[in-house]
Amino acid sequence: MTKPQFSRLLLVLALIATSIPALAAEFRSGKDVKVAAEETIKDDLYAFGETITIDGILEGDLIAFAKDIIINGEVRGDVIGAGQTIEATGTLGDDVRVAGMAIKLGPKAKVSGDVIAAGMSLETEKESTIGGDFIFAGYQALLAGQIDKDLLAGIANLQVAGKIGGDAEIYSDSDKDAPPVDAMTGGQPIRIKMPQVPGGLTFDSTAEVAGKLKYTSKQDAKIDGAAKLIGGVSHEIPKEDPADPNAPPPQSETMQRVYSSLRHFACAALIGLVVFLVLPKSSLAWADNVRTRPLASLVGGIAGGIGFFVLLIGLVIATVIIAIGVGMATLDELIPTVLFGGALGFGILLFVFILFGAFLAQAVVGLALGRIFLKQDNLGTRLGAFLVGLAVVALALSIPYAGGILAFVVFLFGLGGYALWIAGFEPVSDTMPPASSPPPPRQMAMAAGTAAKA
Repeated sequence: MTKPQFSRLLLVLALIATSIPALAAEFRSGKDVKVAAEETIKDDLYAFGETITIDGILEGDLIAFAKDIIINGEVRGDVIGAGQTIEATGTLGDDVRVAGMAIKLGPKAKVSGDVIAAGMSLETEKESTIGGDFIFAGYQALLAGQIDKDLLAGIANLQVAGKIGGDAEIYSDSDKDAPPVDAMTGGQPIRIKMPQVPGGLTFDSTAEVAGKLKYTSKQDAKIDGAAKLIGGVSHEIPKEDPADPNAPPPQSETMQRVYSSLRHFACAALIGLVVFLVLPKSSLAWADNVRTRPLASLVGGIAGGIGFFVLLIGLVIATVIIAIGVGMATLDELIPTVLFGGALGFGILLFVFILFGAFLAQAVVGLALGRIFLKQDNLGTRLGAFLVGLAVVALALSIPYAGGILAFVVFLFGLGGYALWIAGFEPVSDTMPPASSPPPPRQMAMAAGTAAKA
């Protein structure tokens, strides 16, 4: 597997791991969530807690998020889960999509479908079986069980001691001196003991690959002479891009900083122009709040940042409370909708906040600076003020060492101008009303005549 293919594999893992079916379901949460051995659940189960234990029968899918997930019973649908440790010793009737620090299939584990997993360590013990394909991305894996179909892995250390019924394609970027997995976890104890897998690729004497074995690695795999590699072995060394003799010389640090500032200026200008053209009056109010209420904008930016994170936390809590309430009301069909809606809202809020912090706040402050000198409200003057002010901001942010601090200050001012607008504060008027002057003589004469007739 090439590096682009490996990147696509990680993307596929991320997409598949977050795909949650919207079917009738039962919702359970708490410190310890258990499905007893004598219990049968006929619908999907959404489980959230510190420890989730399945000893009974689940006829639908299992969607689980916990510190420890333990499946001793039978899950007849898909298993979608994430946790610190995930262990299965029972029967899994369909596909498995999991992510965790330590993942383990015990000797009695039977998976009928495909397994797609990502994590620090994965182990399939002897006599465990995977009926479909096995796809894994992580640091290490010990495969002592049976995989009926193909193996696809992007990994550092891999030891195969079992049988692979199809082809095996492996990408490894490790070497024989790779650190043990315990050194990668910070020494924190977890429920599952992770195996010590040798560095690189190892095929034991009990290993068997019925199809083709293709691996990409800087090092040769360690293959025991008794291993059965029926379809042959293909080894590719990762290719490094050759140096281009016609390539321009490397740029200096100063030039790189200048080009980076220009690219960022272009992005901020583009996003700012779109927002200012779509919301001309509102965006002008944001900038004028910064210009005419600088201290209030700074305080508003601090309050707005705190308020945003409070809002995010509140959204998560509200989603969980509503989901629990819907579950207690036996309206199980609404639980996936509530969870999806909460996740969607969380994602939209986070996206807007990141967009504002990275680009739009600088555009607002740029317009505020430009309008100090160009205050006319026609469109052309306003756009000119925006571009000039944004250029000043970009130059300030490119100052070594101080640029990061200035960027944070600019973000607070920009967010504060928006927060003041949300709170209903209007920009302070910076134009004095015209002084009263006596009316022209003609108007005075007409006024006097009117008074005489009266």
